[in-house]
Amino acid sequence: MPARVLAVALSVLCVAATQPASADNRFGGRDVIVAVLDTGLNPLHQEFDYRGPSSDDDQIVAWWDFTEAKGAKRNPAPGRLWDDRAPDPFDDNGHGTATASLAAGRNAAPFAVKEPSFAPGTQLAIGKVGNKGGSISGDAAAAVRWAVDTVKADVINMSFGHSYPFPSVWDDTDEALAYARRAGVTVVVANGNGFGNAGGPGAPGWASPNSTSDVISVGASDVFGVITHTDPEVVAKFFGVKAAGHNCNACYAGATGTSFSAPLVAGMAAKLIDTALAAGRPSTPQAVETLLKWSARDTLYPPSMEGYGVLDAASFAPAVQHAAAGTLPSSPNPVNALYVEQVANGLREHWSTTLDGGARHRIHPAGIAADTPEGVIGTSLPAGLAEAERHEFALAPGSTVTIDVGYGPGDPTLKDVQDIDFYVYSGNAESFTAEDLVVKSANEAGEAEKMSFTTTEGGTYTLVVVGWMIVADQPYTLSSSVAMQPSLDAMYVVVSDQGLVG
Repeated sequence: MPARVLAVALSVLCVAATQPASADNRFGGRDVIVAVLDTGLNPLHQEFDYRGPSSDDDQIVAWWDFTEAKGAKRNPAPGRLWDDRAPDPFDDNGHGTATASLAAGRNAAPFAVKEPSFAPGTQLAIGKVGNKGGSISGDAAAAVRWAVDTVKADVINMSFGHSYPFPSVWDDTDEALAYARRAGVTVVVANGNGFGNAGGPGAPGWASPNSTSDVISVGASDVFGVITHTDPEVVAKFFGVKAAGHNCNACYAGATGTSFSAPLVAGMAAKLIDTALAAGRPSTPQAVETLLKWSARDTLYPPSMEGYGVLDAASFAPAVQHAAAGTLPSSPNPVNALYVEQVANGLREHWSTTLDGGARHRIHPAGIAADTPEGVIGTSLPAGLAEAERHEFALAPGSTVTIDVGYGPGDPTLKDVQDIDFYVYSGNAESFTAEDLVVKSANEAGEAEKMSFTTTEGGTYTLVVVGWMIVADQPYTLSSSVAMQPSLDAMYVVVSDQGLVG
């Protein structure tokens, strides 16, 4: 399965150290701020109003590079709005420029060239957490807290996902998102490309830790959404979304992915907040989320594919009127509402609350032998949730290890669905990040897994055997050129795309 990469289809359509004063915000005024946490921004693009790092009255009110692009990674000190080491925002990938233009671009080009933002010209805070190659190398949790505490953002857009094979911590992102919600910030995330992941069944959109119950999860409204995401709360335009390019100041490109659905909804949220504030009405994240959900247009797709429904210009226009009046549309389709609130959000709650937290929430699935390298990986329910067995072993520096995981497919007709992969990590922690990954084997479903690697450092290593989409018991045997000590705990795990979800 691909990891830490952009899942974006771009096609060029046309080519063409001081700190600013603090802006008004949700605590002190009516200027709404959208924080875009992504790969950065080309601030000189015509979609944005940027007058340099010393300006205090342009569109870009805060900027920080959380990555290693300009040297060692560092997080801002409390109260720091502007990065003095990289005084001008930059984007060495392009994903961030595109998402920012969709959230709050000035709509400098006509509709035929650029998808209109629903909150054109809204103030932007840019946190660069993704690097040139699409890796999420910055501290996403720190970026969220910076957007909440220092920037005082009203809306945060996160068009990325991440993965790890144990449900515990990854920069404490879940906790930071819950903190943002409590602080009154509306967070919008891309639901993810789910079963569209290449090389394996992948993971459903709700299995991304940033799709917790504290955010608005946005999926794809187009027909392609049938195979690219699961269980969103709302959906927005997904295919061929025209956005600002980062390579020149008048470039635009067509982009495909839920990465570009999310910022459209983030712009909608910003517009609703601005409208409510102008009318002297309160605008809590729950109120914004409810208004967006109830305003979504129901279509013929089942709620597992569209949530409450589609958010587009036609469905959004009445929402602005409701924001000004402090009212809500008529009750939505009860089937859609019931599904999202009790099923889809139940899955998110299961991920973000039940599985998060490490040892307190370990689950030992029935049928997995935890004391021998032979066992059975049982059925994985709900669909997409993976089960795993972990084994630990000690290696000296320069050791060459061959690991062979063999298994017997159950029903031959199901082999294209069932899959077993393995991941080797350095250390024996309860959770691992991408930096801990040594090697992985992720062959196609129905194929055995075998991999060799040579260590550079001695110490303990952990092998994780993962069963994907297992709908019939899968016996497996594990052989290695080194002795392995099976762990006493087996867990449910989820491995989803790492990096920007596109």
